[in-house]
Amino acid sequence: MKVAYTLLIITAYLIPVQASAMEKLSVSELLDRYTANQDKLKSFIAKMEKSYRIRWHHKEQTDFGRLTSELRVDGKRIHLLHYNWDNLFSMDANTPIEDAGFWADLWDGKCSILYDKIISTDKKSAIVSTEERLVRHNTVVWCAGLPILGIRHSSYEPIDSVLRQADSISVRNELEPVGLVACYVIDANTTTGRYTVWFDPQHGYQIAQAEIHTGPDNIFRGRLRKEVESYFLSVRNIRFENVDGV
Repeated sequence: MKVAYTLLIITAYLIPVQASAMEKLSVSELLDRYTANQDKLKSFIAKMEKSYRIRWHHKEQTDFGRLTSELRVDGKRIHLLHYNWDNLFSMDANTPIEDAGFWADLWDGKCSILYDKIISTDKKSAIVSTEERLVRHNTVVWCAGLPILGIRHSSYEPIDSVLRQADSISVRNELEPVGLVACYVIDANTTTGRYTVWFDPQHGYQIAQAEIHTGPDNIFRGRLRKEVESYFLSVRNIRFENVDGV
């Protein structure tokens, strides 16, 4: 099975930081600036829409899917809400809300309630848990890693934590343009895949673009998944906006 994701993320981000585009930064300095800005992100609403395609080896037909998510975070409190449609015939197929699978996850820092409705059925269930792992799993899986938090779709850890543990990592000598901004570029090989990440110095060193390749011998959500041939995550077309001074 080969899975390819393409995300279109349009969001308002926090705490713009001014920096010289020509300033030379080491890997640790660049990640420290990214992490420092992430640590200030305490309360926000993030919305995301994802379309994806799956090519199967055992059949010629390509399956398509769509998912919409809304994540609300306020300190330790989390509210995750999403709808998903599977086995669509095309990327732009009709997706009526009554045919969607539905998930809602509430977390108050100590306990979570997960409520779900199975796609195209009336079956519903609720799970009460004290494990934060369940909430993190749903954030990673159902929000495709939610790039606003720097978490990738096949790892429960933020991207800066993953990169700090890389087997090999380097910053490219030249800055590269993403939109109108010259960005720092990090290349890294890790146990969870191969990363290329563009960091925007004009917007708090946030991620402006990313490409992540995961092969069959990489760790996928904590496990070695040899049955998975490859995953490719491309995060592009991010736009930073100033909204009411933020």
